[in-house]
Amino acid sequence: MGGLACGIDIGSTNLKVLLLDDDGRTAWAKSVATPKQNDGLGPVTDALHLLEALEHLVIEGWRAVGKGKPLAAIATSGIGEDGVGVDKNLKPLGLALSWFDKRGERDSADVGLLPAALAHPAIRFDFCMTAGKWRWLNRERPDDLKGARHWITITDFPAVRWSGVPYI
Repeated sequence: MGGLACGIDIGSTNLKVLLLDDDGRTAWAKSVATPKQNDGLGPVTDALHLLEALEHLVIEGWRAVGKGKPLAAIATSGIGEDGVGVDKNLKPLGLALSWFDKRGERDSADVGLLPAALAHPAIRFDFCMTAGKWRWLNRERPDDLKGARHWITITDFPAVRWSGVPYI
């Protein structure tokens, strides 16, 4: 491979970074608390603060074991139900509601009763799903979505910012 592979787990509680050597062995691993703040209703994530913490962690690991080798691959993982609207420059317009946040619970139940949802009974709409959070944000914090060009999950946000290519 000619470089280190970097695996990133963006968890609700901790950020975990793992660097693997050319033989697939763990060269470095570290976990730190996921940066959160409270918006008065519960814990939320500022995507830019999370990105900064993650970049510091990856750089720390590379400096510890990189020995001049490039990062040949980076992959992120996480729950994928929390995210932010971003503008055309991929700048977040608001704070991400955590997947476990229940403030959109009523909205999720309402979405589950729509004819399109009832036509697909295997798809569940509970408090942790994104649809209810979108409805809640649209009603309670419309500026978090107004002008959004894309919706980016917190799991994907680092790679989207690094690549400049929005995806979900």
